[in-house]
Amino acid sequence: MGMFINDKGYVCYIRSGVIMSDTHGGGGREQLHKIEFEGICNDIVDKKLDRAMVAIEKGIQEAVSQYGAEVWKELVLSLKDALQEDIVSEVKIGFDNAKEIFYGSKAQEYIRKNIEKEIYKELDKLRSRPIQLR
Repeated sequence: MGMFINDKGYVCYIRSGVIMSDTHGGGGREQLHKIEFEGICNDIVDKKLDRAMVAIEKGIQEAVSQYGAEVWKELVLSLKDALQEDIVSEVKIGFDNAKEIFYGSKAQEYIRKNIEKEIYKELDKLRSRPIQLR
């Protein structure tokens, strides 16, 4: 059964085995006329299907692209929230431990030794310099 879409967008059918009148291929030309009609209808259908496939492929590509962008956006936002939580907890842990580090005896001893070492270096430099009188 042949079918076609007319210029108004309606799907129209041509029933196989139609008996043609004299105005539509009579006088022994019915079969040829029917084949011509089917060929014309098939051409129309092929063109419509080609346009439909192009539109479908374009629509699918746009939908996949848009969906991918949405998924990526959601992924980044969820990752951002997770990172934010991790950063906050790490900073909290760091500050909680910083108190122990700075007020601990080992840290104070280390800082004191380094300060003394630098002071002694500067004093040694002064001692090795000749004294200049004014």
